[in-house]
Amino acid sequence: MAASIIQRLRGSNSERRRTLLLTYWDGAFTALMIGFSESFAIVWGVKMGLSLVQIGVLSTLPILIGAFAQWIIPPLISNKNLKVGIQLAHLVQITGLGLLLSLKGNDEIYFQLLIALTFYWVGGMVTGPLWLDWISGWLPHGKFSRFLGKRNSFVAAITLFSFLSAAVLVGGFEREFNPDRFFIIFAGGFTARVISWIVIWFHSSPPLRKKPTLAIGIQKLSERSRKPVYAIICFTVLFKFVVNIASPFFLPYMFEELKFDLATYVLITAIPFLGRTLYVAKWGEAARQIKPFVGLQIACFGIAANAFFWSLAARPAFLGFVEFLSGVMWGGFDLFVVLIVQNYWPGSARKILGFHLALMSLASLGGAAVGAHILKVNGGDYIALFQSSAGYRALVALGFFLVLRRLKETRVSLKVYGDFLATVISIRPSMANIGRIIPLRRK
Repeated sequence: MAASIIQRLRGSNSERRRTLLLTYWDGAFTALMIGFSESFAIVWGVKMGLSLVQIGVLSTLPILIGAFAQWIIPPLISNKNLKVGIQLAHLVQITGLGLLLSLKGNDEIYFQLLIALTFYWVGGMVTGPLWLDWISGWLPHGKFSRFLGKRNSFVAAITLFSFLSAAVLVGGFEREFNPDRFFIIFAGGFTARVISWIVIWFHSSPPLRKKPTLAIGIQKLSERSRKPVYAIICFTVLFKFVVNIASPFFLPYMFEELKFDLATYVLITAIPFLGRTLYVAKWGEAARQIKPFVGLQIACFGIAANAFFWSLAARPAFLGFVEFLSGVMWGGFDLFVVLIVQNYWPGSARKILGFHLALMSLASLGGAAVGAHILKVNGGDYIALFQSSAGYRALVALGFFLVLRRLKETRVSLKVYGDFLATVISIRPSMANIGRIIPLRRK
């Protein structure tokens, strides 16, 4: 799959093809690390008897510290040192994974897990903006959205596989959880990140661009004319805030209100990865053909509907369908946030992307705090919380749409929105994506 994608990049030389192919190997081992460590570290803490307050701190403080690191560090790295910066950030994350392996069930477990997750998130969050600037140097910006969409689809598929495999290894589909099994998957995550670091070592750095060009669909703009992207940054940060009023509480809702067993929880949690796998490549293709900010608005409205759907029914099959749509929409949202900033600051997007991603992380933490307060005030009424979050999301998405309609750089006809959505959900490409996961018979 990866080789065929890269072969289609016209004008590619052998060194470029080799490097881009290595990004798929790097992505595969990164996905294995995520499925084997990040997804289960907090679960292990819960199984070891940590309090709700401690779990809350573990779920937020490391990400908060990582957000500040993501804000401060990437702009300090020059273009010629991007690869070194990526490898150093990987080493920080490897340190965190190593600390997960050294955890012991004693009175110090809370502080040990806090330090391990802090190293993990700092290394991972700093890596993102650096990697995007570094790998974008190998591609004409008109092809970057397609490449990134297809790679993200590939990574989502591996993440789905690794998450389900880890759930089986720790006994997620059995009645009893064995905490000792967690160290098996933590070791797998550690090994995967070390291999990923080695793969990065063999990557070649792209030639430095003297005059970078902007992507298709984005005109070359002066500093004063960059107000559309500033508006997008402001609205996406606000959107993240209102989204997280509800998002962290889907998990306790499933366990406390719906009484789902762990196997059901694992399956519902895994389904969004399937949505990303099948559709994120189509988001990238649609962004290449039309405009990424159009897709971002569509994704926001889809995510707004997600919280409302959670309040309609409690059946696992329906919630699984809702989470599939959630994976589709979030795959588009995350992709377009990166593409829009990359288009306006080609080759140096980390200077604003790190700031943007950090603001969204901080907004997510703020939203979670507000959601917890609302639950405390309303007596733990999850349905009311989900419905209120859905309303806030819809209002922000509508405001986003109206503001972009007033800016000439982002004003398009309503037909463009329909064309964009039709490109994403078209039957033929969807079947092609399915064929990458489940081999289909061909004549």
